[in-house]
Parts: sequence; C-alpha cells; structure tokens
Amino acid sequence: MRDLYDVIKSNVCGKDEYGLADRLYRYVHGSLAGPFHAPTDVALDSHLVVFDIRDMSGELRPIGVFLITDFVWTQVLHSYRPRKLYIDEAWSLIQHPEGGRFLANLARRARKRYLALVTITQNPELFANDEWGSVVAANAATKVLKKQDRTSADAITSRFQLTGGERQRLLTFGKHEALLLSGGKRVIIHIEASPLEHRLATTDPRELARRLEQEQTRSQAHQFGQHSGQKHPGMAGNGYHHPKAPGMKTPGKPSREQDEHTRDVRRQGRN
Repeated sequence: MRDLYDVIKSNVCGKDEYGLADRLYRYVHGSLAGPFHAPTDVALDSHLVVFDIRDMSGELRPIGVFLITDFVWTQVLHSYRPRKLYIDEAWSLIQHPEGGRFLANLARRARKRYLALVTITQNPELFANDEWGSVVAANAATKVLKKQDRTSADAITSRFQLTGGERQRLLTFGKHEALLLSGGKRVIIHIEASPLEHRLATTDPRELARRLEQEQTRSQAHQFGQHSGQKHPGMAGNGYHHPKAPGMKTPGKPSREQDEHTRDVRRQGRN
C-alpha cells in the first residue's frame, strides 16, 4: 500500500483530485499503518496459512476481512485443486456485514470450486438465527452439535428440527460427545483427541501453566548439565590431577641429570 501511496502522491498518474493519498495516509504512516505499510513477510504459498483477525478492531477489521477474502477467492478461482478452509469463531465474522456476506457467498459457491468449508462457533443459536449465518447452516452438508445450555438448545432444536430426545441429549452431553447430522441421518458420536491433538488444541490455563513450568524446569536442567559437563582447569579425562606444590617433582621417568648422577655413583662403588 505504501507503493500505491507514493505513486499517487507523486502525481505521476495525474493530479489526485479525489484526495486518495490523504485517505491512505493513515494506513501508510499513521495510526493504522501496522498491517498495511509494507509487503507481507508470510509465505502465502505454504501448505498451511492462518489468518488471525482477533486483534483487528474498529476500522481495521473490514479492511482485513476484505484482504483475506480477496486472497481466498483468488486462490480458489485460479488454482483448481482440493482445499479446506477452516473458520474458527465464525460468529465474530458473521456479526459484521462484510464478513457475513463473504461467508454466505462462500458457503453457496465453495463446493463448486473444490473447496471444503468448515465453520466453528461457540454461539450456534446466534449463528443459526442470523441472516448470513442461516445461509451457511443451510448449505452445510454435515453439522456437529456439542453440549448446549437451555437457551441455545431451544434455538438449535427449532432451526434443525431436532426431536425432544435429541434436545435433551444436547443438554447432557459429556465433553467428548456430539450429535452428528448428515443428510437425513443423525447419530451420537464420541470424539477422542490424541495426546498430540490435545496438546496442540488445549486452551485450559491450568494445563498451559503446568506446561510452561515443565519447560522452564527442563531448560534449567539442560543449562545445569551443560555447566557440569565443562572441564575444570586441572581436570583431564575422568580423573583429577592436583597441582604440584613448589619444590615437588612428579614421579616418572628420571631426568638426564639424574641418570648421569646414578652412573657416577655406580663407578665410584666399583672403584
């Protein structure tokens, strides 16, 4: 965006009669410059690309959503191969008009473009009753419903035409249970995460605190091991040699002077 700003500001394409450069200033040098003033340093051709708009609030969110949607549709339309698009906390996207329109349009057209769309939300009752969210729900071939409270269970029962027994099960599901709706079939499933999946996905603050403590302990133990493995001056191999005291000689092979003195003593004795 900074390159565009520089071109407009230079008047190389003519006079800026609409004040576009002034409007772009905030996104290049002003308070909103952070995400837009320089080329991206993310490898967008990677096998896995994650866009996080959690910290984009106010005026930044619509722009961020627009850039993401443009990127997604460009990839889908110009490269025909199987893809999956996961949208976590989809309600945070639906509650903004520009995000709702994008998601509803995507839900209607994704499967024709070899794209599998997966939306995840903790507010299914708001999602199902929303203008755009209802379009996404209607176009979903498979739905997975986990434990709900009474308020959300009523809305979901009405939206997906659940039976009284299914509604009751939603209220009493365990942590790993869910109701799977696919076509005209409905079945209760048990979802068990592997240790690796649990480690990657958990947000439990107690687990995260324990993990941090364990990592710090391992780091300290590693540093201690490195320090202990360093040889102390005067140490060689697995033994320790004391430094020689002044005037003391280390036992070993006799010196040349000692050999000559011994030979002289022997000759005198023979004489």
